[in-house]
Amino acid sequence: TPTNTSDRGFCGTGTEFTCVGSDLGGCCSQWGQCGTGIEYCAQGCQVGFGKCD
Repeated sequence: TPTNTSDRGFCGTGTEFTCVGSDLGGCCSQWGQCGTGIEYCAQGCQVGFGKCD
C-alpha cells in the first residue's frame, strides 16, 4: 500500500503515490492521475491509491 501522498498528481500502479490527502483530489483515475469527479472516482478508479465511488 502506497504511503506517499502525490503532490504532482501522479498515482496508482507503477508508482508509490496515493491520492489520499492530495490537494489535487482524493481519487486515483485509471490513467494514474489524482482528481475529483466521475472521471477520477468512478469506473477504472484505482482502489488502494485513493477513494473510489
